Amino acid sequence: MTKLALLALMLFCVASLSQGKEDICSLPIRVGICRFRISVWGFDPNKGQCVNFLYSGCMGNANRFVDRRACERACLKSSSSNKH
Repeated sequence: MTKLALLALMLFCVASLSQGKEDICSLPIRVGICRFRISVWGFDPNKGQCVNFLYSGCMGNANRFVDRRACERACLKSSSSNKH
């Protein structure tokens, strides 16, 4: 039984890693519901560019980067490859 649980955990980890950058960059920008106001960057798939927004500190998603450069590095390559 332990081996089966370990195998299931390994499969889950592999599936999570295979999600890729394209999935993160296609997520909607989520501000969250907490009261902090943290300036971060997210990729707006409708605009095709990274935009600055205020993250509340909780209940967001992975489409959140510390600066524009990190956002562009992660998302502009994947979005331009999707267009070709």
